[in-house]
This record gives sequence, C-alpha cells and structure tokens, in this order.
Amino acid sequence: MKRHILIIDDDISHASFMMMLLEDAGYLCSRIASGEKALERLQDDLRPDLILLDIMLEGIDGYEVCKRIKTDTRLRAIPVIILSGRSSIDEKILGLEIGADDYLVKPVKTRELLARISVLIRLRSLQEQITQVEKLAGLGQLAAGIAHEFNNLIGGMLGYAQLAMLTPDNREMTLKALSVVEKSCFRAKELTENMLLFSTHSDQPEGQADVASTMEHTSVLLSSQLSKNRITLTQEFTHKRTLAITANRLLQLLMSLMQNAIHAILENGGEEREILVSTRETDEVVQISIRDTGCGIPQNQRSRIFEPFFTTKGPLGGGRYGCHRNRSFRRPRNRLILRRPSGTGRVRREKGKHLQADNSCLCRERK
Repeated sequence: MKRHILIIDDDISHASFMMMLLEDAGYLCSRIASGEKALERLQDDLRPDLILLDIMLEGIDGYEVCKRIKTDTRLRAIPVIILSGRSSIDEKILGLEIGADDYLVKPVKTRELLARISVLIRLRSLQEQITQVEKLAGLGQLAAGIAHEFNNLIGGMLGYAQLAMLTPDNREMTLKALSVVEKSCFRAKELTENMLLFSTHSDQPEGQADVASTMEHTSVLLSSQLSKNRITLTQEFTHKRTLAITANRLLQLLMSLMQNAIHAILENGGEEREILVSTRETDEVVQISIRDTGCGIPQNQRSRIFEPFFTTKGPLGGGRYGCHRNRSFRRPRNRLILRRPSGTGRVRREKGKHLQADNSCLCRERK
C-alpha cells in the first residue's frame, strides 16, 4: 500500500516538481494550494501519512497551518515537514517550537528529503503498531475476565440442569433450576451485548451518550475484576444532560480510565479499595471524575502523563491506553475533551493514610 503525502504549496512549479520526485520514489501525492483549504480537507476526512508544508502561502502562512494541525488531537500525529527559503536559526526554532517534525531549507537535496520522509513515516508506523498492541492487550485482559465469568455461568447452568434431570418429578426443584439457568442466560446475554458495544468502532460525528447508562455498561464489563479484587465502586451523578459523543467512544474512554484505577489500587496493595465515579455540571461542560485509592503517580512523572508512549506500567503499558491515548478521543464536532484536572492530570494526594488519584474529562454538550 502506497503512503500518501500531502503537499501544501501555492507555487505550482515547485509543487509539481516535488510530486514528480515523490511519485518516482513510490509515494502517492496530492496538492492543496492554500492553508485554509488544506485545513478544511483535514477537518473532514483527509488523512495523509505525511505533510510537506511551505511557509509562504496566500492567506494564513505555513506556521499557522502547522500550529493548527499540531493542536488538533485528531491531526497532531501526522508528521509535518516545513519547507522554507528562510534559513535563519530563529526561523528553524520557530517552526520546531510550533510542532513541526522537521524543518528543511530550500533548495532541498533530494536524497536528504527522501531519507527524512522515510524516517518520519517509519516512526508513525511504529506508533500505530504500539497503539494496536496496547488495544489488543487491553481487550485480552478484559476477555480473560469475562471468560472466567462465562465459565462460572456455564458451570452453574450445567449443575442445575443435571440436578433437574436427576429429579424430574420434583417440580419445585425443576423450577428453581430453570430459574437459575434463565438468570445465568440473561447475565451471559448482558455480557455479550456490552462486549459488542465496547469493541464496536465508529467514526460517526454525532451521538447522544448518557453517562449513567454508559457507566452501567462499564461496570458490567469490569464486574469480574471488581469483585475478584474486592474493589467497591460508588457512582454519584448530579448532571442532567446527555453528551454529544457516540456511546461506544464514551464507553472506551471510561473503560480505559477505570482499568487505570483498578491497576493503581492493586499496585498500592492497601486494604482501602474504592473507586468513586462522579459528575459535575457547569454552564458549558460536564466533568466526569474517576477517583481511586490507588498508588497515584510520582511527583517527578506527573508532567509527562500526556506524552505519547509514556506509561508507568512497563514497556507495553500493561494493556491500558494512558492519558495521551485518552486525549485522542477529542473530536471538535462532538467536543469531547480530556484535560489535566487543575492542570495536573491524574493527581496524587493524601486521603487519610491512603492516596487518592483523579482522572477527569470535560465533555461539552452538543448545541
């Protein structure tokens, strides 16, 4: 599959030369002449593997285009190489500070350009692979817990079914057995439906998700882990509005934060094992807060929690998404935003003799 490179350049002769060069190297290329049109296309559905961005553009310049790309969590992972005739160190520093992944001065040497493009695309491919590994590991852990519960349900149904077969003339025992089997079937159906909701991927921009209902699905999926580890889950919802986000996206976010909380509690190893999920509503936002009595995050690591690939759970993140991945749920049309509560993200602080950690996200209601 060919990698797609988007060229944002209003100089048609230079852009044509770059397209010919890159196509000969095996890339698929497209060109947009203005920064405004490029941002519009990127906001819709255009997702190139890399962007070559000229600085001197009509309308907004390349610096502003780069800044907007890198502040949009849906687009920030796309590598951006700035191409400029300005060779001063101040210009290079400015380009890199606003988020550009590289800065090359025209005229660019062909071999150097192709090498830098190749490196950035490989890095992005690696990031995508790590993300997939994290997702599969998380699903694997979740599936293991649900498989254990299914095994218990099947064992119970089999036992009562055999008991009913051994005492066919005992109507009371038969009805009791059938009742247990029916309850177990409903529980298995509930687990299956929630797994399907969690695993469904949707890019639909519109949706109305209810936090209480979605949290109920989350607690069903995690019920085995919560009961096995003797963790008490408390829910205090005071908001009244639904959120402009699809239910499965909100479910994935809550699952990720809840798994983080469970992991923190187990790492802490204390007797107090509690998770509190609460909401608070203001004029513009609904804040969802997940607090736990876990180990928290060391002071020297708190400033890094929103960095890509950063995790406190080992080389592959222990199967959880991390705050950077949760932040990527932000969608401008849905206006779902994960931010650092009070500027710190997951905060470690004393609560009696135990520690309490917070995860919060801000969700704007669709207007």
